[in-house]
Amino acid sequence: MKKITAFTIAAIIALGMTACGDTEKSSEKESKASAVESQEENNENSVNELSKDELLKSANGNAKTGYNAVAEYLADLETQGKIAEATEQAAAECAAKEISLNDGISGTVGVSFEKSEDYDFLNFTVQFRADEDSTIIGQYPDAAHELEEIPQWSAKAEVPCKTAE
Repeated sequence: MKKITAFTIAAIIALGMTACGDTEKSSEKESKASAVESQEENNENSVNELSKDELLKSANGNAKTGYNAVAEYLADLETQGKIAEATEQAAAECAAKEISLNDGISGTVGVSFEKSEDYDFLNFTVQFRADEDSTIIGQYPDAAHELEEIPQWSAKAEVPCKTAE
């Protein structure tokens, strides 16, 4: 009888230890699952940051393209002796037309003029924001290189840009 009792107790202890081991394994599985979820969230955030960095780079490139178009528009008016007739709206339309020549572009371009004290020269800034994320604003000159440096939208004239379909 003592042998049966000892065997029964040993079996109960063994089953109890197995059950405890499963609990520990379950806890390990849960903590691993939690770590994986946390890592996936971090990866998702870094993907969002990466895509926002790419949007900023693209927006700055589009603003620079627009800036070159506005510079050409103003140079043409200056050679004709009509620089005083330059308007921000016409400049923004020139910029939008040039930006729209690039495939896959959809957004808004804006232009602001500032008269300079020197020789009645026009200083100007071109901004671009994409339809995908209008909080990402590209600018030329003085482009932002970090997401924390993005300027406020301050264009005095704006025109939508769409690629011809």
